Amino acid sequence: MLKKIFILSLLALFIVFSKSYAQNNFSDEFKSIFNPQKISKSAVFYDKEGNQVELSDFEGKVIVLNFWKATCRTCLIELPSLNRLAEKYPEIIVLAISQGDENADIIERVLHEERNLTNIPVSLDDNQKLFKLLGGDKVPQTRLIDKKGIVKKTIKGGADFDSEKIHKQIEELL
Repeated sequence: MLKKIFILSLLALFIVFSKSYAQNNFSDEFKSIFNPQKISKSAVFYDKEGNQVELSDFEGKVIVLNFWKATCRTCLIELPSLNRLAEKYPEIIVLAISQGDENADIIERVLHEERNLTNIPVSLDDNQKLFKLLGGDKVPQTRLIDKKGIVKKTIKGGADFDSEKIHKQIEELL
């Protein structure tokens, strides 16, 4: 009996520690990109209806471009703060582009029905063409793009989009 209690206690500590560790290791600011690049016409993704969307269509707006997967725990943890960011700054474009092989209906369910993240549109890059074009290697990753369409900053790994540092970096581009 004592052995079971000990094992359950260890398991509980591991769960609490791992959750706390994951949340505490979320970045609270974007890092500068060594060689900022302008997004090209080939920088495309797909909307909920399967229509191709060019990132260059958003030139003149600040873009927060998040790459995620529905199977990524860290991604799912950061999405609510990304949704709040979109709500706080309606003048910017906030995109969470799915990198998985899930279809638009699954992404719609994950974002809007299960989590009520209605400020984030369903966006897909199932072939990871855009992700690779912008130098992505694993999710989550986020890019901050200025009004001229230049990818200025990045976050590799989880992010806390409620961070004042992130808000200040966005405001500097407005």
